Amino acid sequence: MFKWVPLRALIMPATVVLGAQWGDEGKGKMVDQLASTADWVARFQGGNNAGHTIVIGDRTLKLNHLPSGITYPDCQLVLGDGMVIDPWTLEKELEDWYAFDAERPEGVRLWISERAHVNLPFHRRIDGTDVKIGTTKRGIGPCYGDKIERVGIRFCDIPSRMADPEWLAYTAERMNSRLDLFGIKDTSPSEDDPIGWDTISRQATLHGEITTQKLALDLSWIWQRFGKAVAPTGTESITVTIPAAEQTVSILGEKLAVVRVDGIDNFSAPGRPVAIISNVMVQYSSRR
Repeated sequence: MFKWVPLRALIMPATVVLGAQWGDEGKGKMVDQLASTADWVARFQGGNNAGHTIVIGDRTLKLNHLPSGITYPDCQLVLGDGMVIDPWTLEKELEDWYAFDAERPEGVRLWISERAHVNLPFHRRIDGTDVKIGTTKRGIGPCYGDKIERVGIRFCDIPSRMADPEWLAYTAERMNSRLDLFGIKDTSPSEDDPIGWDTISRQATLHGEITTQKLALDLSWIWQRFGKAVAPTGTESITVTIPAAEQTVSILGEKLAVVRVDGIDNFSAPGRPVAIISNVMVQYSSRR
């Protein structure tokens, strides 16, 4: 029997900021303003292609992964399951943030969805060969490609994968085959390498043949550095659907909010507009 539910019970007090074109609409600045009254700020997709610049007094903070809400100490931060995260870039951002504010937010108020995918040096090596598309060469496209093919590595996979010799051997062989296909033969460091690649957080798979040992080393470092910040997310059926007609944000596995954004990719208007959806009507579910 149909039961009437008060309107307020169907409304989740959320504000969604969507860039309606191809970036540089000022989303980061807007989120920085909105975050002053928010309990949570979540990024639901993308990687370190984002470029959010925040100026506080005479200091400038540049963010690639971290949500702009990081400047508000009571604001919880989520890197969502639609993201592809470069752990080494995130490490640099967190070191820069520590130098900026002397805070270590990971595992305290910065959370990584267990289903976010890991952007490895392998993905950057593949992306670096692009001469036609005009990518950022940061491995984002190839990492999403692995996600679509369901051969990518999610954060929740890391503990079991790095202890599985059969998977390591298969994945190293697959990666080396792709490198050979693209004619990638770099075997030694170069001036284009990220600073500190050969230190304790070195990227063992950045050069030469990818071996099972190198791959396990990289995964081990990632889990050691960020494992405490990895949080579980919801597992409703729509979250396994790759084409996202409905963008989903799930927080710590408790509540799943579904925000309709059908057709947003086709929206276009002068001035690179930003769509703000406030007090969004959502489909609400909770699994116990």
